[in-house]
Amino acid sequence: MFPGLFRTASLVTALSAPLASAPASPGWRFRAEAAAQVQHDSNVFLQNSGPAAPSAPAGAPARADTLVGTLGAGLGFTSPATPAGRLSLDYRADLVRYRDFASEDHDDHRVRAGLAGESEAWSWEAGGAFLLTDGSDLGPGYFRQGGGPALGGEPVRARRDQSGTKAHARLTRRLAQGWWRATVAHLYQDFDTRFDPAAAPYVDRGESLAGLDLARDLRPGGLALVAGVRAGRQTEGDRPPMKNLNSSSTLVRALVGLEGAASKTLKLDLRAGPDFRHYPHHPATLDTRRVSPYVEAAATWTPTPTDTVALGGKHWVWLCSSGRGAYEDSTWEVTWKHRHSERLNTRAGARFATGDSRDFVYPGASRFRDFITTFTVAADYRLAPGTVLEATLAWEEGDSRLPDRPGREYARLLAGLGVTRRW
Repeated sequence: MFPGLFRTASLVTALSAPLASAPASPGWRFRAEAAAQVQHDSNVFLQNSGPAAPSAPAGAPARADTLVGTLGAGLGFTSPATPAGRLSLDYRADLVRYRDFASEDHDDHRVRAGLAGESEAWSWEAGGAFLLTDGSDLGPGYFRQGGGPALGGEPVRARRDQSGTKAHARLTRRLAQGWWRATVAHLYQDFDTRFDPAAAPYVDRGESLAGLDLARDLRPGGLALVAGVRAGRQTEGDRPPMKNLNSSSTLVRALVGLEGAASKTLKLDLRAGPDFRHYPHHPATLDTRRVSPYVEAAATWTPTPTDTVALGGKHWVWLCSSGRGAYEDSTWEVTWKHRHSERLNTRAGARFATGDSRDFVYPGASRFRDFITTFTVAADYRLAPGTVLEATLAWEEGDSRLPDRPGREYARLLAGLGVTRRW
């Protein structure tokens, strides 16, 4: 209902929040929704009580709790089928207000578009999402030993003034015993925040890729063995007044995996392989060429008509939002959804995220080895056709595996109740 509020958000998560899909139809389909939610956040700034660094000024308060209210509305449409395919376009706005911390108030505006079609052995799809967050242009101050919260405090960072873009396109040609596919993808996070010695710094970061996959059917219409390559670039902005002190890189990934239906109840999309990097701006104390593992996986299992289990995750080298470095990022999530009746559904999920920058950051920059664990339970109940009531409860803990890093450790409880009306 409200993406990113009940788990550690990422840019990809925030950009993957369209309106509810409308059923396929030969004509135009229009949709609209309105939503309201109230939530209690027990640790707004992701700071447990801990010793401050020597002579440090007052920073983000520890264990700061408050109520959070959200109002949202959206519009969208899907076009009739045309020779170019079927077009969809959605817009949604969410206005988020914190009772006790006006610095965290923000508005999220999301635009999402897609085009998909097919002709004989050819099929294609293209999609894009744009997120504009109108929030504070200054990050909070983190002065406890170890710096800011685990993995940079993504929920806090996501409330800052910024925009994000995610786009992709795929062209697939079906062959007698397999297929080939050309792909392009782009991801970019553009911060509009100020640099201030007393505030957490954020720099722009992004990734652009092009690639080709070749697949061989293991069984017709089902699972396929896939081999592919991706080539492109990651870009990281500099922290003023520095120049060319970043971990921008060129990259090539050689991937193998499985894609398709392994059985009537199990669907897989797995990719793994080496990630070859060249960092042209790295100093002599850091490797300019590195090889790291890359893994991306998604699986959906439907053991019964009323149960769905989804498992997904990604391990890759990504860029530090504070600049001057990269890190190995790994995020894995499992969710179980059960349909009790036509009106009632429940969900339970767990998410495990880790980040390790020890081999990637610049000399003098803070190193981290962080872990975040999130457990979520939720239920939604259909009050009437098109009207859904949802309750969610989540517990999240951030931890540092390096000594003397209390500023990176936190725990928080999120509890929310909301209602959505769709037309």
